[in-house]
Amino acid sequence: MERGASDHISCFAPAYNMLHTPHDFVGLPNEGEAEIHNVGSIKVSETITLEGVLHVSQFNVNLLSVSKLTQGLQCIVIFFDKFCVVQDMTTGRTIGLGKQFNRLYYLTAT
Repeated sequence: MERGASDHISCFAPAYNMLHTPHDFVGLPNEGEAEIHNVGSIKVSETITLEGVLHVSQFNVNLLSVSKLTQGLQCIVIFFDKFCVVQDMTTGRTIGLGKQFNRLYYLTAT
C-alpha cells in the first residue's frame, strides 16, 4: 500500500498501539520507496499524542501532517512567518508551538 504526505511519519518506533505492517511502503520525493515497519502512537508532548504514526526508519526527520493533526486532536494551527501555534478548538488553550527555520516549522514542547 502506498501512503502520501497526509500521514505522520517518524524515524522512531511508536511507543504504543503498534501494529506491524509488512510490505507497506511510503513514496519518496525522488520517486523511490521506503518501508513502513510499524504504525502506532507517539506522545510528542504532555498535550499532544499522535495516532497512526508511520514508522519509517530510513527517514532522518519526523513529519507531521497538519490535516491529520487538526482532525485527530480537534485543534487549529495558526501559521505566522516565524512560528505557529497549535490551539485546542474547545478550550482555546495553546497545546503546541512551532518555530520556523529554513521554511519548515519545528514543533517544540509546551
